[in-house]
Amino acid sequence: MIFLIIIVILVSSACIWRLHCKNERESRLSLDIAFLFGIIVIVCGIVYGGTINSLAGSGNAKIRSWNVYHYYLNAKYFDELGYFDLYNCTITADVETSDPLYKDTTLLRDLSSYELVTHVELPACPRENFTPERWSSFVSDLNAITSMQDAEFWLGPVQDKGFNPTPVWVAMVSRIANSISISNPFFSYVLYIDVLLMAVALVAVGVFVGIRESILMGLFTILYFGTFGRLIGNYFQYLWLTAAILGMVAVKARRILIGGVFFAISTVLGVFPIVLLVGPAIKYIGLLVQRDNEQHNAQFIFDLKSLFASFSIASSVLAVGSLLVVNHNAWVDFVHKMSLHSQFIVGEAFNMGYRNFLASLPIAGNVGYFEYLFTLSVVGYVFVRFALKEDSLITLIAGGSILIYFCLTLSPYYYLLLALLLFIPITQNRGLWIVYSLLGLMSFQALINPRAFISLLSIGDWVTEVSLLVFTVTILLILYFDPAKRKSPPPRG
Repeated sequence: MIFLIIIVILVSSACIWRLHCKNERESRLSLDIAFLFGIIVIVCGIVYGGTINSLAGSGNAKIRSWNVYHYYLNAKYFDELGYFDLYNCTITADVETSDPLYKDTTLLRDLSSYELVTHVELPACPRENFTPERWSSFVSDLNAITSMQDAEFWLGPVQDKGFNPTPVWVAMVSRIANSISISNPFFSYVLYIDVLLMAVALVAVGVFVGIRESILMGLFTILYFGTFGRLIGNYFQYLWLTAAILGMVAVKARRILIGGVFFAISTVLGVFPIVLLVGPAIKYIGLLVQRDNEQHNAQFIFDLKSLFASFSIASSVLAVGSLLVVNHNAWVDFVHKMSLHSQFIVGEAFNMGYRNFLASLPIAGNVGYFEYLFTLSVVGYVFVRFALKEDSLITLIAGGSILIYFCLTLSPYYYLLLALLLFIPITQNRGLWIVYSLLGLMSFQALINPRAFISLLSIGDWVTEVSLLVFTVTILLILYFDPAKRKSPPPRG
């Protein structure tokens, strides 16, 4: 009922505002914003209302134990576990309990090879890395986390792909993990920092870009296939997205140097956000080759140099600075872990990306690596042509997010980077139908099958892949073939 009252107030206010608007476009925009704001309030209330009420009333938040097991536990004991020993040390600690979760026949993933093996075949846990106090603390934290779910649930996490954040992420959050025990009542609030920072970024979008764009980006984030109902209760899982959004806002506000710093933070936290700079890099090379001395191009080149300079300096400082906190071999181990990871996840139903889409098709046996490379070359050609003729830095950066779908195979939640496409003018004006269509499809899935992580109506993961494929291809083709739609919307009064 409270949400219905809010909607009535918002719509009524918008109608009154319309009576005082001198510009019909402005009045229509007010109603549009009121309607969208009402929708996002309802969606937030339905999806996360119970969790928020629980936190406000008792201080207990819904904890996503799968995430906390991987992110919190491994971050806290990273010096001892590194990237390869979470699961085997879990087994060793479990054996010491009075009621072990895992039997001799339980299959677990060997993170050094990504093979599923029985726990007797796992490499030994490096107990020598732990002091007696740290081992006791690890066992205690593990018991606290595993007590959040039944025994059957915990057969799943140890078959996952381990701990994959960068050493910079570890350096940023491991101190927090070591300062706040999972038994501390304040721990529940720590799990809200992630989503609160994202909310701050969306507020910044509303201030510097537009309220409608901020709301649509919020709806995209909440309804997105890979994060529906799963945004709250994680341990700093989306810092990379917050940094990327703030980088876009800074560029939009003509704070290019600050934008470069935020993009550097996003990249050293997640690596894949580096695709955001592909468009600007192509444009910069094109301008240098043209050797055009027009004033506009001179300013554009200066902006690009500022972006790349601040990005390079900030990312270097963060990467080197992380070595003051983590082991000096951390980056070497991370690269090795990612090479194993990237080879394994292609074709796995849970993950996403164009290459994964081809591998999961019913006709996958007829679709080879050559077909993938051919498609990639076509997309690359279209993107290069778009980048060379694009005159908006914000569009160049946002357009780069399209590349993650075609070039990378990632876990579903990483494709939240596609939310940055809402910074492109076509998604703010004449191209809004693209955004509304995708949000409608996401809403339909949420209503019919809210527990599904990826698949739509349980028909198959490829159906969801098709929706993102159509979304990205449509925007890329409009950017390439219809420059008129790239123009910014008219002033709002």
